[in-house]
Amino acid sequence: MHSTDSPKLTKDKEPHVSPNTVQGTYIKVVRNNIVKAGIDDLGEPHNLKAWLDTNVPPGTAKRALMQLSAACKWAVSSGLIPDNPYLGLYNTIKVPKSTKGGDDDEWDIRAFTAEERDIVLEAFSTSHYYRYYDPYVYFCFYTGCRPNEAQALMWKHVKSNKIVFEQRVVTNSQGRLEIMPGTKTEPRRTFPINSQLNEFLNSIRPENVNPEALVFPGPKGSIMDQHNFCNRAWKKTLEQCGIEYRVPYQMRHTFITLTLKKETDVETVAKWVGNSAQIIWEHYASGDKDLIPPEL
Repeated sequence: MHSTDSPKLTKDKEPHVSPNTVQGTYIKVVRNNIVKAGIDDLGEPHNLKAWLDTNVPPGTAKRALMQLSAACKWAVSSGLIPDNPYLGLYNTIKVPKSTKGGDDDEWDIRAFTAEERDIVLEAFSTSHYYRYYDPYVYFCFYTGCRPNEAQALMWKHVKSNKIVFEQRVVTNSQGRLEIMPGTKTEPRRTFPINSQLNEFLNSIRPENVNPEALVFPGPKGSIMDQHNFCNRAWKKTLEQCGIEYRVPYQMRHTFITLTLKKETDVETVAKWVGNSAQIIWEHYASGDKDLIPPEL
């Protein structure tokens, strides 16, 4: 079994999973690490594990071995190989709780405090280099949407009393950004606009705006590149603020955490951000459909 075999698995999976999954899981996590490790024979799994243990974080190593095991399971069922040499190998990797899943793990929850959030927003709004991103950061902090939902938001989705999230930005199999219909968990959801958010949206809405225009485009007018934003504007701004580094996804966790502290019931918050109440918190509560987000 050789790592140079044709990518039959990705071709088989492409019709059934999102481009983000193909690019981020099968290519970035699995194939790229195999290439970097210089492993020619995948029939010697402990050689790859030894390289992963030395060169990547535990969470990344564990995900790579999990996906490789799943790939080999598929290969066995397809009659390409006789057995799965990676079966259960990922269980030998222990991931420390503080780094479980790596920085990109959406459930590595380290929300900002309200004071930290305000410091970050002040820094963006007064920055000579990164002030351009201030509206995007504000929006993410005050809606709890996923970053790729904000990237894909168009002005036609901003109504008089609600925002409609019904598309997201993904990285396709060629490594390019593109907009796809639906959010991660549902075809669409609505987010009620309170007076605080209404004032903000009115302040950034261009005159005679094109409904198809992105609300938060990149500096050159195309889809915002989240990777560039994170590695340049976001990291440098947090460093300048003296605030512990956290990935931009923590803006979503901050909204959820602060809204719950305002005693908004869990089920209602779950509807606003597009997740189950059980995931956001450990129990459900009855929701009030007439509630609007509190001013944080």
